[in-house]
Amino acid sequence: MAGLADGIKIVAVEAFIALPAATAIWGDWGAEVIKVEPLTGDPWRGFMGTGIFPFKLETSDIFDMDNRNKKSVALDLKTKEGKKILRQLIEGADIFCTNYAPDTLPKLSIDYESVSKVNPQIIYVNVNGYGETGPDKDLPGFDWTAYWSRSGIMMTVGDPGAPVRPRAGIGDHPTSMYVAGAMAAALLCRERTGIAQQVAVSLLHCGMWTLGCDLSAALASGQDIPRVSRNESLNPLAIPYQTKDEKWLFLVMLQSDAFWPQTCRALGKEELINDPRFANSDLRGRNGRALIAIFEKVFATKTREEWAQLFKEHGVIFGLIHTCAEVVRDPQASEFIAVVDHPTRGKVRMIASPGQFSKTPSHIEAYAPEVGQHTEEILLELGYDWEKIVTLKDKRIIL
Repeated sequence: MAGLADGIKIVAVEAFIALPAATAIWGDWGAEVIKVEPLTGDPWRGFMGTGIFPFKLETSDIFDMDNRNKKSVALDLKTKEGKKILRQLIEGADIFCTNYAPDTLPKLSIDYESVSKVNPQIIYVNVNGYGETGPDKDLPGFDWTAYWSRSGIMMTVGDPGAPVRPRAGIGDHPTSMYVAGAMAAALLCRERTGIAQQVAVSLLHCGMWTLGCDLSAALASGQDIPRVSRNESLNPLAIPYQTKDEKWLFLVMLQSDAFWPQTCRALGKEELINDPRFANSDLRGRNGRALIAIFEKVFATKTREEWAQLFKEHGVIFGLIHTCAEVVRDPQASEFIAVVDHPTRGKVRMIASPGQFSKTPSHIEAYAPEVGQHTEEILLELGYDWEKIVTLKDKRIIL
C-alpha cells in the first residue's frame, strides 16, 4: 500500500531531536528522507542517557526513534566537493531542511538564498531556537533553553519553588509535529499555486503556542500566571489524589458545579452534596484545604483501579497517572507502539508517530542508519562511478 508521502524527497542537514523527529514523521508517511551528516555523525548518536536517566542504556534507542526510515549520507560540507554533492541532492529534492546554527548556514551554503538558487521550487525549512528576527535570533537554541525556559513553561508548571526540571525531548517532540505540519502546508501551497517558499519554526514560538492558554490570559490581563500549590487549589475537583496502592488519579472537572453531585456519590460521600461549605465552586475554592483533606482520606481507602471503575460508572472525569513503565505496558497505549525489525537485535519496540491514516497508513520500514550507510548508494544514483567514490573517501570528503 502506498504511503501518504510516497514520491516526496527530503534532504535534511540536521542534528539532535527537533528536526530529525519531524523528518522521521515524514519517513513514516513514506517520504524518502536523506539525512546529511558530518563524517563524525549527528552529535546525538550514541547518547546512552548519561545525566538524564538513573541508568545507562545499552543501545541508542533515543536516536533510533527519531532517525528511522532514513538514508544517511556523510559529507564534509566545509569542502568544495562536499558542497557540490549536497547541491546535486538539493536539485532533486522537494524539501530541504536544517536546524544548524544561524551563523553556520551561509558558511556551508545551506542558507535559504543559496539553496533556492540551486532549486527555485524547493521548500526550505529552517528550525531554530529563537526565531528569524530579534536581538537573540543568532543564539543557539535547545529544548530546555528556548522551548521550556524562555517560553514561560518552566515557571508555570509545578508547585511554587524552584523551576521544574524538564525531561529530555519533551519540547523537541511537540516542535517536531509543528515542523512536520508546516512542511505539509508549504508543500500543499506549492502544489496548488506553484509558490515555493521558506518555512521558519522556532522552539521559542512552539513553546509559546503550547502555553497558549496561560499566555493569552497574561496578554489580556497584563498579569503573571502564578504557580499554585496542589493544596491551595481553588478547584479540588481538578487536582491529583493518591490511592490506597500508592498510585495516583487526576480529577479533571474544570466546571466543577456540573460534576459535584456524581463525584460525591462516586466517593461514597453523599452528605457533602448539600454541605454549605461546598455548595458551589466559589465556596469549594474558599474551603479547598478542608475538602482536599476529606477527599485524601477517602481516596486512601481504595486502589486506583477500584476508583477508576467507580468513576466510569458515575460519569466522573479522571485520568490515570502512569509512570513510564506503566505506559509501555498499558493495553490502551499498545496500538501506538510499533515493532520494528532490527538487523542485529531482532524485534524492537518504539513509539509510532502521531497521526493514523485509514487508507495510507504510516509504516516504520527501516531502523536508523549507521553514519554514511547510504553514501555510496546515493552517489551511484547521482552518477558517480566507483573510482570517483574511492577518491572522495581517500580525501575524507565522504564516509
